[in-house]
Amino acid sequence: MMTYAQRIIELASQLPEPVLAEIVDFAEFLAQKQQKTAAGQSLEHLIGSMKNSPVFAGRDPLEIQQEMRSEWVR
Repeated sequence: MMTYAQRIIELASQLPEPVLAEIVDFAEFLAQKQQKTAAGQSLEHLIGSMKNSPVFAGRDPLEIQQEMRSEWVR
């Protein structure tokens, strides 16, 4: 059984250059789309992960933000 990559190579050898350019453009689009999806998924698990942390538990978010900003002023 032929892999997808082998099948693409076989088909590409039969196509004219302008069509190959379209295929490359589409493949690059898919690669970028995949990277964006992977990047988004890799950060999703972090959203809200600190809200139950003992460091932040029961504290006012504004107070925490002011405390963190004050560290930059020192």
